Amino acid sequence: METVLLVASVVVVLLSLAVFVAVFVLVSFVVVAAVSLVVVEATSFVLAVICLLAEVIMLLFC
Repeated sequence: METVLLVASVVVVLLSLAVFVAVFVLVSFVVVAAVSLVVVEATSFVLAVICLLAEVIMLLFC
């Protein structure tokens, strides 16, 4: 009986560990996706501002 309980407890620990790892991987993937999206948006915004400034400078000096 004790061996059955031991095996059951080991299985429960392994399952909880697997669930924890899966949740951790999912959360880290979501965080990485959100951060990369924010970085891409910020980069495109900065590029648009630089292009706008270049056009204004060209209009002023031409």
